[in-house]
Amino acid sequence: MIDAYKDISTESLDCLREAGNIAAANAVTALSQVINARVHMEVVNVKVRDIGELETVFGDPESYVAVNLIEIIQDVRGLLLLVFDIDSVVQVINQVMGITVEDVFSIGEMERSLLSEVGNILAGSYLNALTTLTSLDINQTPPRTAFDMAGAVLSLPAIAYSEDYENLVLVETSVRGNEDLIKGRYVFVVDDSSLRRIIGAMESLL
Repeated sequence: MIDAYKDISTESLDCLREAGNIAAANAVTALSQVINARVHMEVVNVKVRDIGELETVFGDPESYVAVNLIEIIQDVRGLLLLVFDIDSVVQVINQVMGITVEDVFSIGEMERSLLSEVGNILAGSYLNALTTLTSLDINQTPPRTAFDMAGAVLSLPAIAYSEDYENLVLVETSVRGNEDLIKGRYVFVVDDSSLRRIIGAMESLL
C-alpha cells in the first residue's frame, strides 16, 4: 500500500512507466494519422515533484510553448498536459491545413481549433489505452489551449490545482516526429488515490 509519494517503490514507478509507454504507443497512431507523418513517443521520466515545480518541467521558463490542458475525471483524478514548442506548432498547422502560418502570433481561431482537436485526439487515445489496461473508468474534459512562455502558462494550473495536488507523480513522455516536425511532451499528473488505483491495477497484471 502506498501511503505517501515518498513511499513509492522502484517497482511501482516501473508500473507507471509501463502504463505510460502503452498509452503513448496508442497515441502515436492517432497523431501520425493527423499530421500524416511518423511519430515516436517514449516515457522519459517518472518522478515525484511538488506542483510548484510544474512550470520548470520543460526547462527554460521563458521559452514560448503551446499547451493543451485536459482535466482527468472519474476513477482517476489528475491533469494531462500536452506541451509543444512553438516551431512545432507552426509546422503542424502548415502541414495539416495546407497553409502558411509564419509564426504563432499569426494563428487565428481556425488554427487554434485544430490544435485543440489534436489535443483532444491525443488525450483520448492516451486515456483510452489506460482505461483498457487498468479497467478503470477514466474520462476527460475538453482541452484548454494556450500560447505563452512556459513559466507563465504552466504556473496557472500549478496555482489552480495546488490544493488538490500538493505532491505529484509526473509521467513525462517525449514526442518527436521525422525531421523534428514536432517536438513536445506529455505530462500526466495524478493525485494520491488515483496513483494507488493505477498501480494496483497494473500490479494485478503482473
